[in-house]
Amino acid sequence: MTRPSCLKEQCRSPTACSAFDYCRELNMRTCASWVVREKATGTVLFETFNRRVVEALNTAKYEAVPIGEYLAEINRKIRESGAT
Repeated sequence: MTRPSCLKEQCRSPTACSAFDYCRELNMRTCASWVVREKATGTVLFETFNRRVVEALNTAKYEAVPIGEYLAEINRKIRESGAT
């Protein structure tokens, strides 16, 4: 995997960043924990610190989200709702 060029200001908008997939893959390999959730509903099932659990997931039904990414999603939703 070669590292693409990445512009810091684009990292605030992952859909605009050509390096987002690379950064997410790197984060998946180096993060401390993952939140496992159902793909269909987004329902969080559990947090795991075990990479083997993440690697063994049925990816058709479940997804493992790096904890930093998951917490950023929560914070973004809170900001967008206007809550403090």
